[in-house]
Amino acid sequence: MDTLLADDNVEAGKYAERLNSIIVENAKNLRSDGMAWPLYFIKKYELEVTDEAFSETIKSKDCIALLCLYVTGKLTNQIVDFASELICKTLYERDQYWLLLYQLYKDGHIQAPYEDGVFDVLKGNDVDFMPEDGYSNLPQQYCDYLNNPFFEKGAVVMSFREWKDSL
Repeated sequence: MDTLLADDNVEAGKYAERLNSIIVENAKNLRSDGMAWPLYFIKKYELEVTDEAFSETIKSKDCIALLCLYVTGKLTNQIVDFASELICKTLYERDQYWLLLYQLYKDGHIQAPYEDGVFDVLKGNDVDFMPEDGYSNLPQQYCDYLNNPFFEKGAVVMSFREWKDSL
């Protein structure tokens, strides 16, 4: 799909209705990936989410789909309201939405839903689970360092702190 929509000869907007229809159908059947991928393409190609696709995604209460909907930048108030209600729920219920809760916390829309400080650690390391194209932070760069295919056998690998201090 990305190859098709990225083609300069193809008008991505022609596919908006179909992508929204796919979201609606998959939301009704609670298929997370069937909502997430069309939402990804809608965001990437700056297409519009229809009211029906938005409504059905909200009704699905699917964490990943709600997160994808949130990053489109449309109607975030309803998603923030949903997340704010989650903060009052049990840990089990919150844990099912930790990814959505973190992104909303990182962006300053909600207070930390947990008292253990883990969201502060993630935010302090500039972790973003829904980054824009070309985004990179120190933990990601460290992973690239660790995955260097040219490491010589037996080479000493620096810890994250050592690697960070060497920059």
